This record gives sequence, structure tokens and C-alpha cells, in this order.
Amino acid sequence: MEEGKRQRSLQSLTYSYYGAWSDFLEKTVTISSPPTPDEPPHAGFTVPTTGYRGAAITINSTAWDKEDGARENLPHEYYMQNMASGNETMASASRTSWTKTFSTMGAFQLRQTVEDHLGQVDSVTHTIEIVNRLPVAQLYLPASTDQNAPTKVETRTPTFKWNYGDPDDDPETKFQVKVYRYGGVLEQDSGIKSGNLLLWTPGVELPEHVDMYVLVRVFDGYDWSDYSDPHFFFIETNRQPEGDFDWLPKPAYEGDPIRITQAVSDPDLDMLSVSYAVTDPDGASAGYDYTVAPSYTDKAGPQFIGLKVGTYKVRMTISDGKAAPVAVTKNIVVLPLSVAGEVRHTDLWDERRIASNRDAGGDADQPRAYNVFWAGERFLLGASTTDTVTDTDAIEVKVTMNGRTVSLTSINPSHTNWSGEMWDADFEKLPDGPLTFTFKAIYSNGTVKLTQVTVVIAGNVQQTVGVHRRQ
Repeated sequence: MEEGKRQRSLQSLTYSYYGAWSDFLEKTVTISSPPTPDEPPHAGFTVPTTGYRGAAITINSTAWDKEDGARENLPHEYYMQNMASGNETMASASRTSWTKTFSTMGAFQLRQTVEDHLGQVDSVTHTIEIVNRLPVAQLYLPASTDQNAPTKVETRTPTFKWNYGDPDDDPETKFQVKVYRYGGVLEQDSGIKSGNLLLWTPGVELPEHVDMYVLVRVFDGYDWSDYSDPHFFFIETNRQPEGDFDWLPKPAYEGDPIRITQAVSDPDLDMLSVSYAVTDPDGASAGYDYTVAPSYTDKAGPQFIGLKVGTYKVRMTISDGKAAPVAVTKNIVVLPLSVAGEVRHTDLWDERRIASNRDAGGDADQPRAYNVFWAGERFLLGASTTDTVTDTDAIEVKVTMNGRTVSLTSINPSHTNWSGEMWDADFEKLPDGPLTFTFKAIYSNGTVKLTQVTVVIAGNVQQTVGVHRRQ
């Protein structure tokens, strides 16, 4: 007989109807391959060793059976047990993969059982640890993350601000802020503060002109975060801007365009707002606003016309938007312009006037005063205008009488003295009584000044003897 084969004898008896047995029938059977016993199923599944609250955990079955085949052919049961409580509960009957989301932390045991068609059972157990994920704090004020370019802060009690994040959506319940000088020397420590604030302001002033950095850590109710990346800063408190103004022309006369020139600066190189309030002698005000950027080379201020004689109050206010505004107030005096006029006799007619007075028993000015003229006399005209010692000068002087106008001529370089005359043959017809001459001076700034001189007409040149009437 070949190796590995077995022989068995089989015997058979037959019982007849009449109660008699037959002889034995015997056959020999050779078994070449003995039958294999049914193999139990093989339990198995994969699950991470660590997980997080709120994150779905995938459990994937790897169970199989030699006779029944793949996992889908095997009934499954999963049982879960919180290792702290000791209670095991049914969790799933999935034959493939399924997910589980945990809401609490701790160690959990998962047990899988599988069964084949003969009712044979196998089981396997794995443990998963649900842990807390650390919160994160990220500073954003001060802004600098470069120790070579720290953020400038303008207060000695700056407010530090950060963003909070937590992968498990746990709220911030505590925080701690530390401020160091460069080199790791602790300057201030907030201590552990309860609450969910995302900012902290030191209660004690920090030093000025010292390079420093700040760190923050946060607590989510379970664990502290790592300290944030450092943010760098130094403190230089804001300094007030400076400013002054001047004006031209000096002195100023009525009608002059008054031009303000300004000089402003700021040691912190801030953008400056400059405003002016100009109040005229009657109390009316006008405002002017400017913005001046570093390097503050724009010197032009407002310009206004000094139409009214008197004192203009000019107030300049400079602000950097941080410190208290700086104000400068000055008074600009606007002086008057004027014109004065005179009407004179010619020398010969004045001699005749004096002689007439003496013939009448009077003196040089009585009874015929100097302002009394005979109709038909030539009128000698003179005017004086304001000596400004500036670019503002009288540029024209005119005299009008009874609708007749003549222009006077300037007789000195400063245009302050003017002369001329007025005569017409019809002047002999002037009636007795007052006669008014209007002097009009026009200045280079457009100002016009008027004055009147009144003389008296008494008699006619025809009544006199020995004096040519056109003199």
C-alpha cells in the first residue's frame, strides 16, 4: 500500500423476512486523503492607538475564515469599554469598516468577535487613547517677529493682543503673558490669569528705549499650550510737534494780501494737521486747514486780504493726532492807508488876497481867509499819500470838482507827494458859495482812499485889478 494511504474494511449483514441473517459481505476501501477539520474564523481589525474628541475614528475589519472566505461572510460584533468605568457595551455589527466619534477623553477598549457557519467564534481586543490636543496662541500686537526690526510702541503700558485656537474647540480658560528684555531677562510676568480675554495690559509701566519681546501661553481647561513665538518691540512715547508762523508784508496795510509762512516739525515724523483761525477786527472768523507730511518742507500757509484796519488775531494749531495739540497765537496789525488834499492859490492871486484884506483894514487872513477864492482863479492842487516803506504805494491820485477830473503827478520817488492844477475859462462863472474838490488815491494793492477839500467862492476875478485872471 502506498505511503499516506489507509485501508478500511467494511462489513454488511442482511436480515431476511423469515428472521434469518445472511452471511457477511466484506469490502476493503482505500482512503488516499483524510478529510481536514473545519478551521475556526480569524478575528482582526485596525484602529489608531490615539484619537481626539470630535474626530471620527475609522475601525476597519480584517477578519477572515478559511472555509467561509472574506470578512463580509462572517457575522461581526464590536464591544466598547471605557477603561475607567468598566462597562462594556455593544458598539457595532459592521462587517467592513465603520467610524466612531468620541466626546470624552480617556482609554477605551474595543473587542471584536466573529463567527463562522459552524458557530465557531474568535475575538481580538485593541485599545485607543482619546487625548486632548493643545491650544495655540498667536500674538499679533506688537506686530514684529524680527528682533532686528522691533515694533515702535508709543505708550509705556502697551496692550498685548493674541489670537486663540483649539483643535478640539475648547475655550480659553486661563492665560499667562511674559515680557523679557533682549537676552532673556524677565521684565514683567502677568501671572496666571483666569478668563478668556485675548489681551493684557501691564499694570506697571515698562521701560522706554529698551528692546523687549513678549510671549503668551493659554490653557483650554485641560492642558497649557506652548509659549507663542516671540514678538519684538520697544517703547518711545510720542513727543509733541513744534510749529511757528510768520507773515508778509511787514507792516501790513489795508487791502494788502497777507501771506502766512509756517515752520512745523515733529520729532516722531508723524503726519501733521495744521489749522488756522483768523479773526478780523470786527470779530468775524475764517478757518484754513492743511496736512503736512515729513520732511515738512511745505512752508505755505493761508493768505487773506486785510480789508479792515485794526488787529487780526491769528491762531495756529498743530496736531499729530496723538499728543495734545500745540497752539501759537499772534496779532497782525493792519495799518490804514490815506490821502490828504489841499487847494492853493497861485502866488500872485494869494498876494492879491492879502492886499485886498489890508485895503479893507484887516490882516493877512481877514476878512478874506486863505480858503476863499475868486471865481476864475487857477486852483493849485496838492496831495499826500501814505509812506508805507513796503511794496504798497499810491499809483494814482485824481481830483474831481463839478464833474471835471484831473490827474496829479507824483513829485518824489516814494510816491507820497503829488501836485497838479485845475483851470478853465468857465471857472469865472462859478457861483459864490462852497466848492468841493474830491481827492481819490489808488494804491497798488487795489485800495482806494477818498478825501474832500471844500473852498469858498466869493466874487469874480473881473472885480480885481492888476492880476491876470489866468494866473
